[in-house]
Amino acid sequence: GPGGGEISSITELEVLVEAVAGINSSVSGTRILITADAPGTGGNAVTLALGGSNAGTMAVSGATLTGGVAATYSDVLELGGESDVEVDAVINLSAKTGTSPTLTVTPQVSMDKVNWIDRTASAALSALSPSELHTDEPLAYLRYKLVVGGTASPSVTGTLVAMPSRG
Repeated sequence: GPGGGEISSITELEVLVEAVAGINSSVSGTRILITADAPGTGGNAVTLALGGSNAGTMAVSGATLTGGVAATYSDVLELGGESDVEVDAVINLSAKTGTSPTLTVTPQVSMDKVNWIDRTASAALSALSPSELHTDEPLAYLRYKLVVGGTASPSVTGTLVAMPSRG
């Protein structure tokens, strides 16, 4: 069995990784997946390294975390805070580049345009066809957070049209 200070399972190692400030981790088979607490590109600054005694027994996927992307936001829609208002948005992707580009759209609501609350996000959209996203109880203000995913410099082009209506 393992001696003092040795790790006997990937689960034990993941518990130690999870204790590091600024990240979250989970076990996936024989790998530990690490995500940064910092949103967007800020997480790409998290350094990955092994201790000297681990050489040859483990590997890291790179010098830093990768894949964090910056979010962009739509204009703010002022709704007046009426409780019976609903908003339907139509997202229509017209072009995309990169490898497996996607767009995730998250409605965000606010009473003061300072503190924003996420509502249910769309699936990762990739089809060049219209998709709909419904938001109940949008409070006084509504905007959409837009996050492009994929690899090899992904980008998407399209439109988002939001239509308020009485519930």
